Amino acid sequence: MSTTSTSLLTGLDDQHIDYATYPQGLHHDVVAPFQRLQAAAKQQGVELAIASSFRSFQRQLTLWNEKISGVRPVLDSENQALDMGTLSPWPLLQAILRWSALPGASRHHWGTDIDVYDKAALGPQETVQLTSDETQASGRFYALHTWLDDRIQADQTEGFFR
Repeated sequence: MSTTSTSLLTGLDDQHIDYATYPQGLHHDVVAPFQRLQAAAKQQGVELAIASSFRSFQRQLTLWNEKISGVRPVLDSENQALDMGTLSPWPLLQAILRWSALPGASRHHWGTDIDVYDKAALGPQETVQLTSDETQASGRFYALHTWLDDRIQADQTEGFFR
């Protein structure tokens, strides 16, 4: 593997990222398929928006360090914050890895891994949490995830998958 492709895969280089169309950054090859998926969502009353997409190595490292130092919460499988002080190093590492990749190993580095939400379902004072609670029947993004499930089942996802 060349140094250039290694740099692209690990988030050290962003020459493959389009920031003009989506300021969060998407891989050039993903922009048109994502726009088609957005258009299909809009027809169903879903305003498909990007919460997170391209992440540089440095950004992933910052997120990782904020979690390991306790600045950001580390959640368990039930979306409950863990008491970091009770975890020894190996369980702490495993807990962080449940939701966050190691810097250099995140698919967000590629600009093809996208966290999405339904902007129309978000109230003016609400923020996206990206937790599974938001996707459950009582969650604000349930309609989006039901729509996505239907699209996946029909193989109409423009190449995107979970």
